[in-house]
Amino acid sequence: RPLLLDAFLQITDAAVTFDSFKQRYEVRGGRIGYILHGAFSARTSHKYYTAFTYILEHSRGAISTSTMEENLAIQISCGNFAYAQLLQSFDSILGVTGTLSTLSAKEKSIIKTEFQLQESSYMPSVYGDSKLERKRILLTKGQARHHQAIAAAVDEAGDRPTLVYFKDEKTMDAFLDSDYGRSLGEVAVVRESFSRDRVTMLVEAATAPGALTLLPSFFGRGLDFMCLDDAVERAGGMVVIQAFESLSASEKRQIMGRTARNGKKGSYQQILELEELGKDLGLKAAEMKALADTDSDSLRVKLKGYQEKAVDRLLIGLASDAKDASAAHAKAIKFREALFGSQDKKALVKLMRGL
Repeated sequence: RPLLLDAFLQITDAAVTFDSFKQRYEVRGGRIGYILHGAFSARTSHKYYTAFTYILEHSRGAISTSTMEENLAIQISCGNFAYAQLLQSFDSILGVTGTLSTLSAKEKSIIKTEFQLQESSYMPSVYGDSKLERKRILLTKGQARHHQAIAAAVDEAGDRPTLVYFKDEKTMDAFLDSDYGRSLGEVAVVRESFSRDRVTMLVEAATAPGALTLLPSFFGRGLDFMCLDDAVERAGGMVVIQAFESLSASEKRQIMGRTARNGKKGSYQQILELEELGKDLGLKAAEMKALADTDSDSLRVKLKGYQEKAVDRLLIGLASDAKDASAAHAKAIKFREALFGSQDKKALVKLMRGL
C-alpha cells in the first residue's frame, strides 16, 4: 500500500508539472529517446514524464498504440543505488586519464581514501613536448565588452579554424544575438540536442581553414578535432577560445586539449567576464576587486587558487550527499539480495518499507 501511494503521488506530480519538464527527447523508430553524450538512447527513462511523453506522441500519430501501452505502467521503486558505491564492490580498479595532474589535493585524497586507488603513474606523450601556445587571460567588465573581446580574438585568428567554448547554450546564444556575434558572418553552432551524426559532421567541418564553431562546455571533451591542413599548421594551428572559467581544472584541460593534438600546433586563450567569474567561483566583492587589479601575468595563478577553494566548498556538500546516498544504497542492496535469495515474504515487506 505505501508503495502504491508513493507511485500515485509521483504520477500526479508528473501530470501537474509535465508542461514545465524541459528534458529534450526525440522519436526514432517509434520510440522515445534522449540524447546522452551525443548519442540517442531509448533505454533512458524519466519515469512518468516519459510515460506521459508516449501518450503525447501517440496522440500526434508518432507512436503506435502497442508501443505506448508497453510503456505505461505503475513503476515501483526498489531502492536507490549510488554509482560511487558500486565501485567499492570491484576487485580492482584500473584507469587511464589525461587530467590526473589537474586534481586538487582534496580530490586526490578522496581517490585514495574512498576508492583505494593507491598507485598512479605519469607517462609522457609519444608526440613529445606540446606545441600549444597558451595566451594570456583577458578579464573584461560587462557583457558587451566580453562579447567584443571574443569577436576581436576570432578576427585575430584569421583563416585559422577557431573553436569558441561557452559555459552553456544560454551564454552562447546571448553572444550569437549580440551585435558582435552577428558581425562574424558564417558561424557553425553545436548543440546538445543534435544527433551524433550531425555533431560528427560539424566536428569535421570545424577544422577547415577559416571555420568558426561555437560550442557549450558539454562538448569540452570527447570530440576529436583533427586538422590535417598544412597551411593551418604553418599559421599556428587551430585556435581554442574559452569564454568562461571552469570550476573543474580537468574540464579546462580537456577544452584546452581540443587543439595542439598529436604533435600539432595550436593556441588557447581564456576571455572572462568579471561578474560571471565571481558568480561561478563564489567570489566575494573584495576578491573580485583583487582580481580586477591583478596584472595579466599573475592572473592565472590567482584564478587557480580561487578555483581550488570553490572545488573544496563543492566537495564538502558532495560528501554530505554521498553519506546519505551510501545509507540508501546499503538498504537497496540488502533488499535486492533478499528479493533474489529469500522466500521469507515478511522479511521482504519489512525491507521494502525501509527503502
